[in-house]
Amino acid sequence: MDDFPGKRQDDKRELPERLRQAVNEPPGQPKDDEVDLLGLVSTIWQRKWIVAAFGFGFAILAIALAYSLTPRYTATSIVMLDRAESNIIDVEAVTTGLGQDYYTILAQKQVLQSRSLAERVVESMQLENEVYFNPLLEEEEDPSLVAEILFGGINLLKTTIRGAVTEDEDGPTLRDELGENYWVRQVAVDTLLGSLAVDSVSDTYVYSLSVTTENPVLSTKIANKMAELYITDQLETKFEATQAATEWLSDRVAQLKVEVEDAEAAVEAYNSSTALISEAALAQMNRQLKELRERRADLERQQVSGGGRQNDLRALLEAGDYAGFAAAVDVPRLTSLAQNIEEATGETRVALEETFQSLAGRMVDQAGVEEDRTDSQLAGINASIAGLETQLESQTQDLVQLRQLQREAEASRRIYEQFLRRLNETSVQEGTQQADARVLSEAVVPLLPSYPNKTQIVLVAGFLGGVFGIAYVLLIEQLNKSFRSSDELEKATGLPVMGQIPVAPVRLRRGLLDYAVERPSSGLVEAIRNLRTGVMLANIDRRPEMIMLTSTLPKEGKTTCSLLLAQNAAGLGKKVLLIECDLRRRTFRTYFPGAPKLGMMSILSGDKTWDEVVYHDERTGLDVIMGEETKVNAADVFHSQRFQEFLAEARRRYDFVVIDTPPVMAVPDSRVIAPMVDAVIYCVRWNSTHKDLVRAGLAQFSQIKVSVSGLALTQINLKKMARYGYGGYNYYYYKSSNRYYLN
Repeated sequence: MDDFPGKRQDDKRELPERLRQAVNEPPGQPKDDEVDLLGLVSTIWQRKWIVAAFGFGFAILAIALAYSLTPRYTATSIVMLDRAESNIIDVEAVTTGLGQDYYTILAQKQVLQSRSLAERVVESMQLENEVYFNPLLEEEEDPSLVAEILFGGINLLKTTIRGAVTEDEDGPTLRDELGENYWVRQVAVDTLLGSLAVDSVSDTYVYSLSVTTENPVLSTKIANKMAELYITDQLETKFEATQAATEWLSDRVAQLKVEVEDAEAAVEAYNSSTALISEAALAQMNRQLKELRERRADLERQQVSGGGRQNDLRALLEAGDYAGFAAAVDVPRLTSLAQNIEEATGETRVALEETFQSLAGRMVDQAGVEEDRTDSQLAGINASIAGLETQLESQTQDLVQLRQLQREAEASRRIYEQFLRRLNETSVQEGTQQADARVLSEAVVPLLPSYPNKTQIVLVAGFLGGVFGIAYVLLIEQLNKSFRSSDELEKATGLPVMGQIPVAPVRLRRGLLDYAVERPSSGLVEAIRNLRTGVMLANIDRRPEMIMLTSTLPKEGKTTCSLLLAQNAAGLGKKVLLIECDLRRRTFRTYFPGAPKLGMMSILSGDKTWDEVVYHDERTGLDVIMGEETKVNAADVFHSQRFQEFLAEARRRYDFVVIDTPPVMAVPDSRVIAPMVDAVIYCVRWNSTHKDLVRAGLAQFSQIKVSVSGLALTQINLKKMARYGYGGYNYYYYKSSNRYYLN
């Protein structure tokens, strides 16, 4: 298509970089891994009334639901654990109080929530006779047809399931074996546990017992009764423990008493059966035995030292060794006689020897007597020692046995006395037991229901409604793929938006030009003036004279823009020509009912002259060349040399030429004509045309290296735009249109 003579040199330049990026990846769009928070907030704010409607609707439903629910009342009693334990008697208690550690506090909370305590409350207050705790009573009170059908279906379903999972269909069930009363009682207990809430006040020793039912008085009674039975349970537990300890101690004391008596009887019997002397006499025997052993030792030493003395002395005497004998006995007289004998001679010596032998003989005999006496004494002492040892050993064994029996008797007596003392203490404790908790505050009858909390329900419902509203807004915004503002259109395409054209406020097409002529100060005409100004300023160096308008799809307002743009230019006193090049879908005759039947094809074929075909509209002051049906393909017609000459003649004759062409995605006509004009205006219908289609349509021009001068956002519903908050200045001039425009 470079061989078109009418094509301008500057049309051969490359498509601007931002348009090429817009075709492949539209600039200004957040990346996949980025979140446009400002855009989200703006979108939500634009649809704030939808969000408010959701919130208000949810709140209305919540109010209806809240008033349809059965109110429930919560009564709360306060129980506190006593940390200080008072002990009336100054003895060690048999059963100690509760510990004050963290785990004990948790344990007491579980006691308050225990099933056994709940069963006692149910039994004490006979809650199985209350409808709230026994649904069977409600069935009996309201035997409606619906209830009968419902419970009949449930029973049939239960029977069917039971028959499917069990083999014995006729056998008794567990419910039959336990009894109906048992099941009713368990249901009441389960309901009470579900209605009970036990909380530790800020992890202290104070517990709050809250009971919620449909009857405020019943809730109060149950809360107070549960606190009362909790304390009673503590007392009973302590009393039972003390009583059990007393019974055990009584039995044990009786056994110990018998054991003590038996031990003491054994001591007495042993004393009477043995000839046991006193411990003092036994000590005296030990001392006597010690003295005998010492005496025996002395005699044994004498026996050793004097053994054989008699024989030694006799041998010295017989040998005539008087000096040696005298030295052995160490007797002065004998020593003197021995010396005299040594000195004497003769008869004197004989007389002295006889005297010496006489005295020595007596000394020898005396030595023998002394040896015999020593042996006799040693034998007597040995006999005495043996007797004392035997007697002492026997007495010692008896004494050890006696002491063992006495110790056993004493130990039994002490154990008996200790258990007897604990028994007395326990007996006293039975009347002085105190609970480890006390009621700090009794429950009072609540005047207002705790459920449902209407304010909270409405606020939560309103909040959830707002959340759903926001989700709905974001969803519809995500699903919407059309353009609602010039900013979106510019970011998606990279091209400027030259005009934002509102919907023409006319019912019929033929009234469009009349409206534009009669109301030159209307918002529609002002928008066309803005479009005209944008087109004129698109190329300051060379003002566009031939302008082509096209769109992506049919019914996007390109024909309306063409008519009004031409009419507006003619209103400036310029000579303007409007050409209908949409030969397949000709609509100009609707706007110009007085136009001739002949059109552009007659000029191209040479059958008619310009003056015979051109229609001058007196209302608008512009000239119009109608489209004409042809058997030749329209694209071929526009591709011909005659059409190029036709456009050249139009340039020569008129100041401005406005060409209305078919949609670019429908037929190739507009792509054939685009290289021959000065400016291309691409019309996009507001909130209708898909973004991808717009990009695809612009890509058609980029492929033939034709630059689209600008965009026109058409058929804008100003009311919706104002409600959504879209549209830039159109939003503001709509809000002030009654002041500035005469629509």
